[in-house]
Amino acid sequence: MKLSIFLLINVMYLLSFDLLSENVDRSKDDDYERLYTQANILDLVKKFIPENPIILEAGAFLGNDTKKLCSLWPKGFIYAFEPFLSNFNKVKQSVQGFKNVKLYNCALSDFIGSSSFFVNQQNPGASSLFTPITFSYNYQKEPITVNCVTLDYWATQNNVDHIDFIWLDVEGAELNVLKAGENILRTVKVIHVEVNFKEFWKDIALFKELRQWLEEKKFRIVWRNTPSENHQANVLFVAQ
Repeated sequence: MKLSIFLLINVMYLLSFDLLSENVDRSKDDDYERLYTQANILDLVKKFIPENPIILEAGAFLGNDTKKLCSLWPKGFIYAFEPFLSNFNKVKQSVQGFKNVKLYNCALSDFIGSSSFFVNQQNPGASSLFTPITFSYNYQKEPITVNCVTLDYWATQNNVDHIDFIWLDVEGAELNVLKAGENILRTVKVIHVEVNFKEFWKDIALFKELRQWLEEKKFRIVWRNTPSENHQANVLFVAQ
């Protein structure tokens, strides 16, 4: 019985990895996958962006990655978005003392206005603009309301004429954010994005659709981490 379960888990793992690797030219980037993990992925990003980059982070959560971005690129500037007020306040505390960051208490999406936002009580980082498939994963049944803005509109309103690096962790809204930022996306060099292989939230774009769209916009995968057991992974796209 234990052997059967072990084999089933390994088959599921291999299928998930195949989904991530499908139709990807690995010949140029195998060394990246060998040398870099999620823990040091920003060292790889450094190879593709300038020393004084403009960085956009969507889904700042508690500010740990925001603080790291500020520290690694002291000559750059970071724009960080976090819609959940409780998390937003923690991001503010995390980046106290850094002058190269500006925070926005709103969500990036594909429309401008207010939206329902489903809060995960156990893991607020898994909160989403999209309705959970099941509320058994500690989601509040009654959503809160957050403000949303599109990437292109925000860039225009804030006189941001280019972005070098996007760090995107928005729990199912990844493709929505990118599609509403096609103008500024033409200036982007690198995108680090969390991808989904399973529909945790209703009507989200899964990895295959997101990858196809980005490849049409002339981005290619240079690195990806191993899919986790809950069918999510992180992928690094670079402009060709």
